[in-house]
Amino acid sequence: MTLQNERELLRTPVCIGMPRSASRMTWQVVKSFLPPEPINWQEYTRSNIPTSLLESGYYRGAPWPPRSHDFVAGKQPVVYSYRDPVEAYLSLLVRGKKEVTRKDCAKEILLHSQIQEKLKVSQKSGRKVLWLKYEKYFKNDRKRVEEVSKFLNMKLTALQKENILNYVNLDTNLKRSKQFPRHETENTFRTWEDVDSGIQAYHINENTKGEIGKYFKLYPDELKRVLDAPKNTILGQLTLFAQSLNYTY
Repeated sequence: MTLQNERELLRTPVCIGMPRSASRMTWQVVKSFLPPEPINWQEYTRSNIPTSLLESGYYRGAPWPPRSHDFVAGKQPVVYSYRDPVEAYLSLLVRGKKEVTRKDCAKEILLHSQIQEKLKVSQKSGRKVLWLKYEKYFKNDRKRVEEVSKFLNMKLTALQKENILNYVNLDTNLKRSKQFPRHETENTFRTWEDVDSGIQAYHINENTKGEIGKYFKLYPDELKRVLDAPKNTILGQLTLFAQSLNYTY
């Protein structure tokens, strides 16, 4: 397959996700519905990549299908994943370990307040958006696959569906997250990725395995730090964002 023009790209869904909301797993599902990466995809996208990133040594190429933790303008259909912003923040903070600060993690999550507003505006203008709430689909991969299938208007045989479910299940992704080269010990979560599956080193926390509310139980002091923060601080804004999405504590 070769991308010939913008019209073909407009038919390709883009995956956007709040960090730590199973957005990478959702991307795996979407990828399973599409043809292989177009042979000219890297050339097609390279002109939009900042030179600083290309020269950094961390650039792994443009993912196919497109995915981002940021808003992607355009008319392509969007599959958007999100979860409780406070738990997403705790998950990101724990995965980042000493590589990131509380402020950095909060900024990454709070960005999605703006992204969600932009998606709503895009949706009103006719852009198709599928909203996948983490808590609704956790431990229900079959429902997630069926929702994506319906959104993309693609039918699956029973065998195809089972193959996708086997490809994206948590235990399989956990194994992938441990397969990074052992000589790469620094910044692995941020810098190493299994390109085919999109899974990063230590992507899945074995202590939580995605369980809803588990970060609150394991890190009560960090949760208290967020909930007690003044509303005009960056951590306090996390609580306000969560409340705007009807999460309560």
